[in-house]
Amino acid sequence: VKTATSGTFSYRLPRGASRTLTFSYTAYSDDPTPTASSSVAIEVIPHIALRISPRRTRNNGTIVWHGDVSGGPYPRGGVSLLVQVRAGRRWETFDDLVSDRGRFAYRYTFRRTSQPTTYSFRVSLPEGGSVGYPYLWAASHVVRVRVT
Repeated sequence: VKTATSGTFSYRLPRGASRTLTFSYTAYSDDPTPTASSSVAIEVIPHIALRISPRRTRNNGTIVWHGDVSGGPYPRGGVSLLVQVRAGRRWETFDDLVSDRGRFAYRYTFRRTSQPTTYSFRVSLPEGGSVGYPYLWAASHVVRVRVT
């Protein structure tokens, strides 16, 4: 990176995962070590898209989830995701799944819904992240499903 005469510079960060960038300044070309150095952590939040169909069903009905997790590189074993339902004010994890190259599919059959209920679902990364996937925690948007 070249600096302006005032010593300032700009740097366009390429797209990618979370990482640490280190900038060093060497006053003279024959200096053995940098005069100054500074690091900055770049933390990236991925986008998780979720589609569920149908949005209305009955007890014993099955819904199908499809979605994708943005960003790469993806770990060889896939990205671990949590399947969650809203229970009061909290999100309860009731299953997990692994995406394949950022894409995922999941099926759920309602077995114990005895009265009309609207469920709120989402998919999220685990709180500590997914092994080998260098992104921060994120969750999909909420999808509501009515079961009668």
